[in-house]
Amino acid sequence: MEDFYEIVYVVFDDLLLITNMLRMTYPIAFHCWNSGEVAYAHFEEIIVFQNGYNPKSYLMNTVYNFGHMFDSLREIYFFIV
Repeated sequence: MEDFYEIVYVVFDDLLLITNMLRMTYPIAFHCWNSGEVAYAHFEEIIVFQNGYNPKSYLMNTVYNFGHMFDSLREIYFFIV
């Protein structure tokens, strides 16, 4: 290209495209470092502090929501097959 304004337009257009491609990648770099710690703290809060070590709440939740879990697993199976 020989026109200066066309070169400037193309450079800024390319920078805009690169910005749009990379704008959603920053949470990955920020959250990946602490993702294991955050997941562990979340499940520790639920299992240890909210429900305790009592298995009754987990068994009741499994029994009452078995239909939903079965339907979800069946849909995943049919999607893959």
